[in-house]
Amino acid sequence: QSLVGSRRKGWKLLAAVLLPIICASCTSAERASRPVPPTCASLTTLQPGGVYESSQVAFLSDSLKIGALLTKPTGPGPFPAYVHNHGAMTQQSASGSLWSSPGEIDSRLASKGYVVLRPARRGYLGSEGNTTTYWVQGSTLRASDVIYGAYEEAKDVQAAVEYLRGCPFVDGRRIAIGGHSVGGLVTVIAATKIPDVAGVLSINGGITWIQNGVQEGYPAVSAVWRGEAKRLSAPILLLHGRDDAVVTPELSRELASLLERRAVRVTLKLYPGGHHSFPIDEIVRFLDENVGR
Repeated sequence: QSLVGSRRKGWKLLAAVLLPIICASCTSAERASRPVPPTCASLTTLQPGGVYESSQVAFLSDSLKIGALLTKPTGPGPFPAYVHNHGAMTQQSASGSLWSSPGEIDSRLASKGYVVLRPARRGYLGSEGNTTTYWVQGSTLRASDVIYGAYEEAKDVQAAVEYLRGCPFVDGRRIAIGGHSVGGLVTVIAATKIPDVAGVLSINGGITWIQNGVQEGYPAVSAVWRGEAKRLSAPILLLHGRDDAVVTPELSRELASLLERRAVRVTLKLYPGGHHSFPIDEIVRFLDENVGR
């Protein structure tokens, strides 16, 4: 009986080890067998909206299907382009559907002659995968977990730029990336990994993360700035609301100071407003000066 028991324990141990590997292989195989999303070159679902047109699209990042809303000026181009990265959402909001129509930033920029791609990064709005950047009250995660999620999501931004470079109506040499809140943090990380990015925008960029009454988010972002600023070279615009009560403007000031020491073309603009407002006119001006010409 003891021999049978030992064998049973052995089989259970073997199953515990092999089952996750087998499941992971199945997941990878399932992903590999799925049809690849159509490329931008084959995009035929653009819906007219006056001076611009838009469509829901998808591309692959780490074998994950990432959804996005693409808005472009009417006409063949090639146009300059901008990738806009959303901020954090609650898990409930993140479980919603992908955007189906352009928002203010999409329509404003498209009417000014820019293609705008707004990706829903992994774990958001129907995109595959999971993330650790959701806005969660009382989370047991640490700030380091959120930072890890931001680095993973930066891969989706890289894939978004590659997708745009395959679009016949996009000038691949004139693509800028930007983002709001945690999207600004993700943007800065991604910018160091994208060759020849034409411009970078961070709008109220960073995170707030309080653990056991201690603000862990700000020092965690500060560490990212110190690491990534060494590799940033593209022109960068840092916008931050003076009245931002979520992410302190000091984080943008710190990044600006780090970049100035390296003589990177950085512009810091503090504007009247809180965390969820930002001046689109400043974004248009920056893109016109660094990408549009």
